[in-house]
This record gives sequence, C-alpha cells and structure tokens, in this order.
Amino acid sequence: MLEQDNSDSFIHSEAAADTLTLFHRKKYVVFVEGSDDMVFWTKVFEACSVDSYTIKIAGGALEIDKYTTAVLTKGTDVVVCRDQDYALYDGKFIDHNRVIYTLGYSIENTLYSAANIKQLIGDYARDYNLDLKEVEEWIEEFTSKCDILLAYDLANHLFVKSIKIMGDNCGQYLHDRKPSVCPVKTAKAIDVFQTLIPQDEFVAARSAILADDRPLWMIIRGHFLTQAVHRYIKTQVHKLCGRSVSISLDNLFVGFVGQFCHTGWDSKDMTYIRDRVDRLVRS
Repeated sequence: MLEQDNSDSFIHSEAAADTLTLFHRKKYVVFVEGSDDMVFWTKVFEACSVDSYTIKIAGGALEIDKYTTAVLTKGTDVVVCRDQDYALYDGKFIDHNRVIYTLGYSIENTLYSAANIKQLIGDYARDYNLDLKEVEEWIEEFTSKCDILLAYDLANHLFVKSIKIMGDNCGQYLHDRKPSVCPVKTAKAIDVFQTLIPQDEFVAARSAILADDRPLWMIIRGHFLTQAVHRYIKTQVHKLCGRSVSISLDNLFVGFVGQFCHTGWDSKDMTYIRDRVDRLVRS
C-alpha cells in the first residue's frame, strides 16, 4: 500500500530519518528528488509489487545526495531512488541495496524510448502506421550529432568547469521549429568550448563515453532531450493526420508515464531497475 508525502517538516536530522519507518508504519520510506520522480518511482514500485512503502520528495539534487550519503555512511534506514546522472563517470555511483538508480542519466531517458514515442504519436494522430524503425533512426541521427557536445558536457562536469553546455534544453542547438540538430549551431558552440576545455580533458571524457555500452540516448541529460522529443512528436503527428496538436510539457510527461506503464516493463531499463528493487526486497 502506498502513502505519498512531500512534507519535510519531520525530517530535520539523521536520527529523525531513522525513525521514519515507525512514524509512517511502512516497511520502506523512499526518498526521490522531485515530483516527477515521485510519479515515476511510484509506478515502478507498483509494477514490482512492493508492499508497505511511502514516497517522500527530498527537494532537490543536494538533498537527495545527503540521503544517499546517510545511507552509505550512517546506515540510515531509508531508500533512495534517484537519477544516475554522471555517477558512473565521476566515481559517485554507490552499489547499495537501499540506493536505486535509473539505468540512464534520468527518468526521462527511460520514458523517452522509441516504442513510447511511437505510441504517443499514434495516440495524438489517431494513426498507428508510423514505423518504429523511423523513430529509432531519428534517435540515432539526433544522438550522433550530439556526441561531441556530450563529451564536452561530461568533461565540463568531471573537471568542474561550470560552463553551460547541454543543460536542460536542446533548443539552442536545433533547427528552427524542427526536431533535428543544426550542424551550424553546434559547430559554433563547439568552437567556443574548445577554447574553454583543454583537449586532454575532452579526450578523457570522450574515451569514457566510448567505453560505455549504453546508447548515447541513455547517457545524454534527459531534460536536454525533452524539446527535441516534443518537436518530433508534433512534427510526426502533423505528417500523419495533417493537423497540428498542442501538447504541453506536463501533458507530454503524463503521456510518457502512461505509455511506460503499458510497454516499458520488459525494456532493458526496467529489467535493470526491477533487479535493484528485487534486491532491496530480498535484503
């Protein structure tokens, strides 16, 4: 049975965190970063048939880091479900029963699967004839044109340069009103990044990415992908049915969560997450 609570008035110390399972009369007290994460991880725990848990919103990346550290160093009796971010690269990945990561950078990377994109396009267009391969080819083309940006973004993170490279919006790198990457805009940006990040740091980041067996779509910041996905869906809907659709980002998120619940359970992402949740239950 689920109880959701985003109040942090009770959480004012590690000692208080350790009493939460008793306070809520739940077996698991699960902390997530924000409200979107709460929705996603609720669906995950439901799919994994986890009983007796409450999900609480930590209130940001720094707060979720504190709970992660408390679990690791203090044995705090809570569960942390969080985005992986660049943890595999910067040494911050924690292999612990009570710390569960997404397989990709964030929950959005899991939600924005080719199958989910195809299904949402069909729902909005009332036409399901779009070939899945076409969506996969768009994803491949998009990511291949972002590979250098991704390497600079990772180098920026690893070597603490504090430069805005990818961020949460890919719009600055896209063709106007299109879901495709503009090579002129990216080349111009890369010319600047080359003057700010030494070549050896770029090479180190690029080598780490090349050694990663995950597709680039899973490694790129999830929020960075959102505008491209949004434009791609609207573009394909117009091609299929000849009309424009208005889709807010909130509705887009809700739509993807719904599709994830129907089609996502057998994906590699969900198999990875399910294994981690099962390990928690067995521990």
